[in-house]
Amino acid sequence: DLLILTDSISELKDYGYNFFSLRDSISYIDNRILDDDYVLGYNDEIIFSVWGQVQQYEKKKIERDGTIYVENVGLLYLGGKTLKESKQYVFNRFSKVYSTLLTKPQLSFIDISLGKTKNINVGVSGHVMFPGNYVVNPSISFTNLLILAGGVLETGTLRSIYLKRNNTIVDSLDLYPLLSGIGDFKNLKLNEGDFIIVPAKGKTVSISGAIRNPAYFELKKKDNLKSLINIAGNVKSDSKENIYIYRRAKSNLTIDIANFSSTKLVNGDSIIVPITNEKFKYLSISIDNISRFQIPWLKGISFEDIFNSGDLSIENIKKIELVRKL
Repeated sequence: DLLILTDSISELKDYGYNFFSLRDSISYIDNRILDDDYVLGYNDEIIFSVWGQVQQYEKKKIERDGTIYVENVGLLYLGGKTLKESKQYVFNRFSKVYSTLLTKPQLSFIDISLGKTKNINVGVSGHVMFPGNYVVNPSISFTNLLILAGGVLETGTLRSIYLKRNNTIVDSLDLYPLLSGIGDFKNLKLNEGDFIIVPAKGKTVSISGAIRNPAYFELKKKDNLKSLINIAGNVKSDSKENIYIYRRAKSNLTIDIANFSSTKLVNGDSIIVPITNEKFKYLSISIDNISRFQIPWLKGISFEDIFNSGDLSIENIKKIELVRKL
């Protein structure tokens, strides 16, 4: 005979997706200083300043063919060059006209800077609220573009978002370091024609009980029980030292603190952090000729899950009694 006692655990939410609720309040700043590896292109405005013994000031936009005409100097080919490359190229061209740029001590000086920058076309596809093409300032960050696209849906991944450039996946982004403050976060730069692809969510586990951020979390291959606990904000002060893992269709695990780092997680794991001196919500299972044992109660748990957790064969059970405490 099988005897089951039941109770309940509060419903969990998926970790991190509320980050995208910032969409209606974020300010999209278009005057951020661009790095020297910014690639110049059509409609970028370039400011040339020469001072000292000679003086010249020009403000020009790059034409469709990538050129700019500067008085006294001639045609400059800047399209496709980085800002750093362009500075050296412009210095070399101007110094052929103004020899005082090369004298020692130097008698004339030159500076090249960006004025108004071109907009770029970037696509967003996959599990986002508003997939499509966006015309944005090149200084916009990868994450701000995701917010502009309405954010990642709960069906989408937060851990492997792809950047596609020239029909090739060139990089990927994991948002968990940004959300948790753990690990290094790289906010990828965007170029003209780039595509952001948000695939479906990967393998997930849940963690509940005496943990600061109980939720469903997405896994990466390198994740273990210790790294997940860290991402979830660590255990509370009233937690017990042992942690329970309910693993469907496999034997359940009780893990002590010394083995957190060596415990690998699998898709569907339910991790329970027991609370000291507090009755935990559980199913108690009693079977003839087998010692009584307990497993956590989880929303949607079935008799099949219960049998699998105890390595039981339903063929050997003739009668089941369900007892609910009031």
